[in-house]
Amino acid sequence: MDLSELIKRFIALGYADVGYGPKHPRLSKPALQTEIDEFFQKNPILKTDQGYVDFLETYSAAQICWPDESLIVVIYGFSPDIMLVSQPDEPLIDKNNFFRFAEVIVKTGNTKKDFVGLSYAFDITGNRPYGIYQQTLPYGADFKSVFYEWYCPSFNQWFKNLVETKGRFAYINQS
Repeated sequence: MDLSELIKRFIALGYADVGYGPKHPRLSKPALQTEIDEFFQKNPILKTDQGYVDFLETYSAAQICWPDESLIVVIYGFSPDIMLVSQPDEPLIDKNNFFRFAEVIVKTGNTKKDFVGLSYAFDITGNRPYGIYQQTLPYGADFKSVFYEWYCPSFNQWFKNLVETKGRFAYINQS
């Protein structure tokens, strides 16, 4: 499944916002290319995943936020409406050198405590198997002590899993 099909399926999940990168087919924002290039110069290992590069250059960033908060997905990027990787609210690289690029939060019940939320990251050291890593503890844990385990080999596979499970893979993986 190619990136444009993955984006269509992402949007079909509802309440989605998708950014416009420098290579967007209809509403390109060429000025972002410099910022994206600088980001990859600072984090060259991230450029190894062509799917991730294509996502940032084409769509910049994406998010889903259902009004009842039963599904929240944020894929950080270069869209000011969505968390910026260049100006994050909190550090995206942790003490173990994982670069957090996305968060998925799924409501599992009726109370404010009934949810599963996980972060997804790349290892930026190059010393671990390449691919996407999933947070091992649900949200609520101290982010200074968050650990990740290998999840899948690429951004495109991660994105495919996200849309095929309608955003519920964080919940499924914790069952």
